[in-house]
Amino acid sequence: MTGEWYAPVYHRLKSVVSVEHGIPNALLHLLPEGSSFQGIQDHKEAFIRKAGDGDVTAIHELIQQHRFKADGSGQLIPVNKTTLYALAEAGKLFVAEHGGVIGCGSVISYDGIAELRSVVVAPENQKRGYGNALIEYGKRLAAELGYSELYALVNPEALPAFRSSGFSVVSPRPLQKIERDCVQCPLYKNGCREKTLVCRLEGR
Repeated sequence: MTGEWYAPVYHRLKSVVSVEHGIPNALLHLLPEGSSFQGIQDHKEAFIRKAGDGDVTAIHELIQQHRFKADGSGQLIPVNKTTLYALAEAGKLFVAEHGGVIGCGSVISYDGIAELRSVVVAPENQKRGYGNALIEYGKRLAAELGYSELYALVNPEALPAFRSSGFSVVSPRPLQKIERDCVQCPLYKNGCREKTLVCRLEGR
């Protein structure tokens, strides 16, 4: 099962292993739960874990800070607390923790597809490997749920991180996604910049 995964390990392994699409599963399985790994820049422990009910308020605030707005700013579809509690209960919501919740992500499934959604890191903690760690955690979780592919809708600024984790741009956007979420977004017909990505999950 997907347990705690220490974010800085992602970059430490990439510095000594040639990896085209993120960390191989064989290496991920070598990371023992409960092990202590030190941070890259500030030497404090940081890790990715499944979210619990006690994390929902912090996650909701983080998503709200980065939600899409009518003026074209923002990067996330708003998610209400009821949905977040349900995702946490289902084990599909996860966080980056570093003295508190500093990032989050979720894997949602509908109409036969899985989507990596709500991936965000607090601005003061970006560029430290947490985003890549959240993406990799989401991939492992989707594979454990039985999916062979994982979709994501990503703004241009985040494309490099997703591409380094094995995602590639596809077209057209899945109709299921449009009908479920896109039509509710204020930017769907007025300047949507998101690219549709998909990743083939290893071992599926």
